[in-house]
Amino acid sequence: MDEVIEKNGLIAGETSAHILFKEYGTIEVPLLALYYIIKEVQNFDSAQDMIEAYMPYVRGQILHFVCDDKDAAIQAVKEKYAEYPQLTIDGVRVE
Repeated sequence: MDEVIEKNGLIAGETSAHILFKEYGTIEVPLLALYYIIKEVQNFDSAQDMIEAYMPYVRGQILHFVCDDKDAAIQAVKEKYAEYPQLTIDGVRVE
């Protein structure tokens, strides 16, 4: 988040809901972010279309996608990478 502040960015966030807005003194306002996301998705045919439109601006190690069976996808990742340490608090993270 420091990088966004240093570069005078307007908004920054991460998947853990630490969402900061310059206009509010870079304090965390995750509900405002949710409001903006809901408003923006109305400009697209689907959430996936919106995600694809913004993917060129995303920088990070997290992949974003929509799937029909989240539990099956998580289980498949857990099985494929079973030899690696995994954290399963809110999905699966493979180290």
